[in-house]
Amino acid sequence: MPQEVLFPDRYFSVSEIGERADEALRGAFPDTFWVRGEITNLSNQKNLDLSKNYIFCSLKDEFSQITLYIPASSPAFKLIPSLKDGIEVYVYGKINYYTKQNSISIRVLDLLISGEGELKRQFELMKKRLLEEGLFDPSHKKPLPRFPRCVGVITSPTGAALQDILNRTQQPHGALDIIVFPVQVQGKTAAFEIAAAIEVANQYFQDMVDVLIVGRGGGSVEDLWAFNEEVVARAIYASHIPIISAVGHEVDWTIADYVADYRAPTPTAAAEHLMKEIITQNRTLQYYASTLWNTLDNRFRLVSQRLTNANPTALFHLTETRFQNTKKQLHNHLIRMSLPLQHKIEKYSFHLDKLSENILSLYHARLQKAHHTLSLLGEKLTKLNPQKILERGFSLTFIQTKTGEKLLRSPHEAPEGSLLRTQLATGDVFSEVTPTTQ
Repeated sequence: MPQEVLFPDRYFSVSEIGERADEALRGAFPDTFWVRGEITNLSNQKNLDLSKNYIFCSLKDEFSQITLYIPASSPAFKLIPSLKDGIEVYVYGKINYYTKQNSISIRVLDLLISGEGELKRQFELMKKRLLEEGLFDPSHKKPLPRFPRCVGVITSPTGAALQDILNRTQQPHGALDIIVFPVQVQGKTAAFEIAAAIEVANQYFQDMVDVLIVGRGGGSVEDLWAFNEEVVARAIYASHIPIISAVGHEVDWTIADYVADYRAPTPTAAAEHLMKEIITQNRTLQYYASTLWNTLDNRFRLVSQRLTNANPTALFHLTETRFQNTKKQLHNHLIRMSLPLQHKIEKYSFHLDKLSENILSLYHARLQKAHHTLSLLGEKLTKLNPQKILERGFSLTFIQTKTGEKLLRSPHEAPEGSLLRTQLATGDVFSEVTPTTQ
């Protein structure tokens, strides 16, 4: 009989193998990484449907191959029409382990076609590394001064970028002091010169320069590469002076743009951004100054005119002029109107002449007449005074009632026992009503 085989006490499940393999793979690789190889197993996919949410193909070298999983959310998905078997690529992704089948793949996050841009690959590597170090962190970016007085410009002294900046910062509505830090902006030494200029500005000009513009005009990727160097990025990050990156044109992006405190699409745009508030405020101040001056000038003219009009001599001449103008108008009307009206016009003209000559006499006569009238009224009031009537022998008798005294007009108003007061010119007599005899 064959020897009896015993079942083992310890063993691995298939799932456990997959889990341990997954853990081992994740521990053996960084979270994301780059890998180079050739595309394969793509052309044999009939009717390649880009409407799907993902595409599978393979990446190989001379010894091995691995599956690529390209989701629709990855920028690499848009490059699939440009891919074919045998093309060399750089894949940026992460390990993806499918435990149900214990299969390994790479989840593609981005993809570069080899020969299309080694510089672009280096750019992405640098960008990713500096991003992870925090050099692009918005919390580290310094605010730009709202009203800068002095601007440092780090660029080529012979380039068009410097002239554009000078033209924009020297305007009728505002100007800035410019300090130029001349550097090479392309070539082997350009990056080190740019970084050194940033350090010099911070060390010796920090109290003078409010903001730095670091940049150049447009060019190829190779021409702009100095602004992608790590030494420039770290110099910008370490600067205490706020820095504006202004490299190339609007479509050009460099590492300096990501690290700088503000990214301007062109050197001209950088200068215009710094001048915007200055020009706006200066125009506003000039408007208010002009408005205030015009207001004061108008007030001065008005007061001056009023003072001139208040001058007695000027007022007399003004009145005389108006009077003469009126006479001329009346004379002209006299000529144009018919004969029946001519006499009236002459009469009115004569009265106007007399009125102008005798106006003071007329007011004096009216005053005397008013004084005479007041005198007559005073005499009448004196004669009507009740005291004068009493002095001629008359008297007034008042009867006492519950509500006070009232003038007695009839003997029937004074019943027996009533108290009377008789007012004479020189005093009062009191009496009481007694029964009358028949």
